[in-house]
Amino acid sequence: MPTLLIVDDEVAIQESLKSYFQDLGFGVYAVGSTEEALAHPALPEIAAAIVDIRLPGRDGVFCLQALATQYPSMRLLVHTGSLDFELDPEIQRLGVGADQVFLKPLHDLDVLRAALERLGVRP
Repeated sequence: MPTLLIVDDEVAIQESLKSYFQDLGFGVYAVGSTEEALAHPALPEIAAAIVDIRLPGRDGVFCLQALATQYPSMRLLVHTGSLDFELDPEIQRLGVGADQVFLKPLHDLDVLRAALERLGVRP
C-alpha cells in the first residue's frame, strides 16, 4: 500500500485529505509544518507528498526542495490557498509541473487522486 504525506498547517484540511486517501486505500501521515515533515521517521517509505506553500517556520517551497533532494523518487503535489503562488523555476527543475499544483479550496478531491495516478502512485 503506497503511503502519502500531507503537509498542511490547517488541521481540517489534514483530516479531510487523510480521510479521503485512507478511504481509497492509501496509508497517510499528516503533519503541520516543514520541520515535522522533514523529521518524520517514515520518509523513506513515502510514495508522494501533498504540500501546502504557506506553512509556519520553513515554507512549502523549502519543504518541496528538501523532499525532492533527499527522496528523488517521491512524487510531489502542491495544494495551496495562495492565489499569487507561481511555480518558480527551481521547483520546476525538481520535476513539479503546473499540473501538480492545486488551489484551495478543492471541491473535488478526485483531482488529487488523478494527479497521483498520472505520477504512477496508486493504492
